Amino acid sequence: KARCAKPAASVAAGTYAGTQSVTLTAGAGETIYYTTNGTTPSATNGTDYSSAISIAATCALRAIAIKAEMNDSEVATYEYIITG
Repeated sequence: KARCAKPAASVAAGTYAGTQSVTLTAGAGETIYYTTNGTTPSATNGTDYSSAISIAATCALRAIAIKAEMNDSEVATYEYIITG
C-alpha cells in the first residue's frame, strides 16, 4: 500500500516573539490529526485538523495523515518556542 504524505506546516519550526497561525497540508483526501502536548497523534488520540492552529505557547506540534486503503504517514514534528 502507498503511504500518506507526511503533513507539512506553513510555519517553520523555530523561535518566535508572538502567536503563530499554523496550517497543515497533506495529500488529497487524507485526514490530518495533530497534538500539541507531546503525545503521538492518531485517529483516536489527536485533534482532527480542520483550520489553522494558533500556537501561543511553546510546544511540539505533531501531526499524522491518515486515509483508508493507505498506510499512515510518518509523524511530522514541529517545535515552536514562543518568547512573547
